[in-house]
Amino acid sequence: MEVAASTNGQLTPPIMGAAAFLMVEYVGISYVEVIKAALLPALISYIALIYIVHLEACKAGMKGLPRRHNPTLIQSLLSFTGTILGLCVISAIVYYGIGWTKGVFGDAATPIVGRFTALLYRTVAYFS
Repeated sequence: MEVAASTNGQLTPPIMGAAAFLMVEYVGISYVEVIKAALLPALISYIALIYIVHLEACKAGMKGLPRRHNPTLIQSLLSFTGTILGLCVISAIVYYGIGWTKGVFGDAATPIVGRFTALLYRTVAYFS
């Protein structure tokens, strides 16, 4: 199962390893077209992998761990909404934030943003 999941990670868009770039080079189509063509088979592969894991767990008689806390519907909706809003904010920061750094820092923008991200990660990990 681990091997199948790892292989799927290399074949799933938009990562696809070097295979996508080789297809673009040799077939002569755009990268977006390769991603569109690979999306449905990748989803089917992941769904099949999840189903096989479920069947194997049922055969082995495995049960899930009991929950320590059962959230209410309101708590679940607030958590889901907070997650989506957080992802939107992070996406906006990355999309709009990285663009202006090129104009300000020039070629040094990528190392500066990388170091800032590493510092932010360490700070969050320290307080977690």
